Amino acid sequence: MKLVPFTLSVVLLAIYAAGAAAAPTRQASFCGTAKGVAAYIVNSGSLISPTGNETLQSLERKLKFDYGAIIHAEPALKGSAPRRIKPDLLTAFSLINFVNAKMTAVGWDFTKVLPFEKTLVARATGAKPALQHLDTYFKGTCHIKGA
Repeated sequence: MKLVPFTLSVVLLAIYAAGAAAAPTRQASFCGTAKGVAAYIVNSGSLISPTGNETLQSLERKLKFDYGAIIHAEPALKGSAPRRIKPDLLTAFSLINFVNAKMTAVGWDFTKVLPFEKTLVARATGAKPALQHLDTYFKGTCHIKGA
């Protein structure tokens, strides 16, 4: 159970890290879309370490909402992603969609994650190089600060 919030944090970093570098108009479009999603990412990242007033249920609801916003932005991000980072973005969304599908299947109830926790961690670990590349690119090109 303790690894699940970490895994979700890594997945959220995937979208947070969706940087851009191509023709200026494509970059502006991509960065603009990414910045719109970054607010959810930054907020979600802070929810991984809830305050004393944060309940597990409220954390689950907030992450479900934030994932919905991120997935809603997926077509725009993929459509405007510069060629240089598109493979990394596809890797990130593959992981995000996997986590979303698994979490949706259990009603976003973290107490029901145990059967697929190892798979979540393995997929997050496998996506780590792409996520790191996106993070670096996102900060440097779009100037979006970290969570």
